[in-house]
Formats: sequence, C-alpha cells, structure tokens
Amino acid sequence: GCTPKCLTESCDATCYHDVDHKGHGHVTCRDRVDWAKENVESNSLLAAINLVNKECSCQCSCNAEDFTRGAPQLQTCLMWGATHFKTFDGEDARHYGEGIAWIVKAEKVKVQSRFLETEFSNGMGAMHDIVFSGSFIGDHKLEIGALNGGKITWDGNAILEDYQHDNTFDPDGYGKIIYDDQGQLVDDTMENLPQRIVHINFEPHFYAQVFRWDNHLNVRIRMPQILQDGLCGNHNGIASDDARREVVQRLGAEVGRDNSLFETYTDSTPGKRYTLADCPAAKLIQAKQECSAIEHGLAASISNKGDKEVTQDITEGCVYDVCFAGQQYAESDMIEGW
Repeated sequence: GCTPKCLTESCDATCYHDVDHKGHGHVTCRDRVDWAKENVESNSLLAAINLVNKECSCQCSCNAEDFTRGAPQLQTCLMWGATHFKTFDGEDARHYGEGIAWIVKAEKVKVQSRFLETEFSNGMGAMHDIVFSGSFIGDHKLEIGALNGGKITWDGNAILEDYQHDNTFDPDGYGKIIYDDQGQLVDDTMENLPQRIVHINFEPHFYAQVFRWDNHLNVRIRMPQILQDGLCGNHNGIASDDARREVVQRLGAEVGRDNSLFETYTDSTPGKRYTLADCPAAKLIQAKQECSAIEHGLAASISNKGDKEVTQDITEGCVYDVCFAGQQYAESDMIEGW
C-alpha cells in the first residue's frame, strides 16, 4: 500500500515499487511502464500504464499521451563484462585494451569510461570507472568507480558512501542520484552476488544505472536521440555503423589527455583480440561440451534451430565467452542468443 505522504508524480518521476519485485525497485515510472508493457499478458500500453499507476508507492500519473504525443522516445545502451556493448541502435560490439574512451559524446551530454585489464578479463579491458558531465548538468562531474579502489564523487567530493543510510543525493537541482541494492541486472550471471547500484535521473530524460562490482562496472543508459557518437553508437537507427572500428574511424581510438574528464589519466594500451585459436585445448573442449549441453537442453523451445548458420554463430559466441570470460556466461549467452 501507498504511504499517506505519497503524492501523484509525473511519468518521469522515480517509481518506488511497493512489491519487492526483482529488478524494479528504483526506476522511473516511464521505464517501469516500458518493462510492464513487455510483460503484461496483453502487451497493451494502457494495461501497463494502469498497472504501474496502481503499484508505484508514490503513484505515477502516466497516461497514453506520455508515450505518444510530445514524449521523447528513449533508447537503451548496455555495457557489461569485458566489455560487451549493446548500442542504442542494437549493435553488439566489444571494447579491447586499456585507456579512456567516449561512451556518449554530444554537445550537451558527455560520458567517458576508463577501461582496465583485470585478472578475469584475459587481456581485454573491463570498465573500471565512468564519468558523466556536460552542460545538461551544469558541467558538473559525477564519477563512479568499481568497489575495489573506486568511489562515487560529485565534482571530486565523495558522496553516497553508505548505501544503507545515506543513499540519496540531490545534484544541485539537476535531478536525483540514488544508491541501493535494487535493480534490473545488465548481466544476469551476477545475480547471486551482492548488488550495489547507482541510479541516475538527470533532467531532462537522461537515466542511467551503474552496477558496481569488485573490479568492474556494468552500465545501462537510457536517453532520447540526439546528435551524438561514442561506444554506445551514434543513435541514428543504423546498427552497423556502431561497430568499434567505425567509431574509432570517427572519434579516434582514445580520448586524449586534454579531453579527458577524469582527474587522473590512463594511457591507451591496445588489447589483444582473442580468437578460439587462443583458447587452451582442454578448456576449448570443456567449453564446447558445456555450450552443447545447454543448447540440447534448450532445443524444445528453439524455434529456428534448423538454421545452421544461426546455430553456429550462437554456439561459437558461447564457447568464446566460456573460454575467456568464464563458465558462468554459458547459459546466459545461449538463452540470449536464441
């Protein structure tokens, strides 16, 4: 039930779900509707809106016009592991090596990440820190690092140091930042680990979740289409030109020292692009067996199993990640692929 102090809030307000529904503790009402539309039986926008308007503790005032007339269409960029990208336009991309790179580069919105190798990344760079800045937040800087050796800072000053007792920060009137342990994972293989998630709501219509793990970050960004570029893509509706080689041709392979948003700089070091030929023989056999067993278990629910090319691509992707990222990725890779 809703508490007496709760008031009706806009569709872009934060939705505090009354029920402990995994993955949907602190998101905007709009994002909650997007999720609900995909999960209500009828796939009806109105059914999703009615559901969310009833269940958010500070009830939302979403209506159909919020999603049709005048409301910006938000797209999502996902970043996880070492380092996978699903760009705004849907391209599956990878980042290799160490250094600082543009995630979103636009006139008013600037997001950069620092990539470092870890003992688990097998020569590939994992996202260790991310910084948000730009004129849309008054050129302030929000920097978030991994749990080991990283902090959460606003203009260099530590904030949100205790997610249990001091978990909300008002960034000079530009929105709200919340730090808690509730959120929809980007990488489901981490579901059994304690979660530490920074929820970022910047006006207008910029939302992000940063998942802090011991040695790396996973990130989800939702924002409207603007003139932009970076590893999250140029958001032009064409997935193919979001491949890393295309982004490097447009922006260069690294962010120079003079253009870095970070207080400390990390020189760029090219990472090795591993292939299955680099996987040790014993591990390759184990990976193939693991992925084959999972594929066999999923066979009954696979509609396009007869497409040999699709089957080969998905299986090889699974084998690759088991070889170089860990066995825990096998099942999620196969499920996501199919």
